[in-house]
Amino acid sequence: MDTKKEIQAMFTIDDETIVILALPSSSGEGRYLTAAAFVKGKIVVGHDCPAAKVRKTCWHTAAAVNALKNFYFYKSELDDAEVISIYRKVTMSEEWRQIQIPEKIGVRTHEQHTA
Repeated sequence: MDTKKEIQAMFTIDDETIVILALPSSSGEGRYLTAAAFVKGKIVVGHDCPAAKVRKTCWHTAAAVNALKNFYFYKSELDDAEVISIYRKVTMSEEWRQIQIPEKIGVRTHEQHTA
């Protein structure tokens, strides 16, 4: 496994369909907080890596969407939801609750949940 692309920490907010991930930069020298939330029928992903700034796709977005779908695997409305990526700095908040990275359902390896 490429440890440069491993989720380092994972958070949620009670009563919301959201995950916030601490992910390394592509070089492995920095970190980005990347949030994926289900809002009005769409998955909105926000972070501030250079690729997001120029509206290019990056692995941070894919990892956040996959983590959201895996963590909330019982919410079928996420399966076909449109993904919108926005350039937005994510800042830690006291309302975040750290959760265990669900390795057994493939979040660390970016695999889909198949149960």
